[in-house]
Amino acid sequence: MTAWNYQNNLGNKLRGLDPPPLFFEKSEGEDIFLYGNEVVYDKEGTKFQFANSSRVQFKDLNLDVSFLEYDADKQMFKSNYPIRFTSERLSGSGQRMLYSLKDRALELNEDIHLEILSDLSPSIPIVLEGDMFSFVKRGKKGKLQGNVRLSHDRSWVTSDCLDFKLTANNENIRTML
Repeated sequence: MTAWNYQNNLGNKLRGLDPPPLFFEKSEGEDIFLYGNEVVYDKEGTKFQFANSSRVQFKDLNLDVSFLEYDADKQMFKSNYPIRFTSERLSGSGQRMLYSLKDRALELNEDIHLEILSDLSPSIPIVLEGDMFSFVKRGKKGKLQGNVRLSHDRSWVTSDCLDFKLTANNENIRTML
């Protein structure tokens, strides 16, 4: 394993500056940019560990986490640390994450908090909370399980499980069960 640390020539970590992107991967015709102040990787360039404030950018999605692993052979991101993500219409957090580039499948675990801006009420988000969240982009289907709470403004509902499917443009929830 090789270690890389983003430092200036005095050996001090640079503060307030982003390190250069360390890794690129084409996905859906777009680049994925990965940033990390400290990176450890194997000599084959197949296993990466991004530590000490890691960030992933893909299209309009930004993901922030203190520690992130990437396995290039499996095309899999993994973190067992709190994670936060934002995009134009969706933001959220969880304590652990798995994401498969190959399958376009996301899994978040523990203390899931999601906020979705809808066309019907763009200033008040739909808030989803639960213990486990999974989403497969190809089928546009997702599931939130365990202590599920859905709220919008002053309205709310609770459940053990919530299944949903997105609209064709991926911007709104089409059905919920």
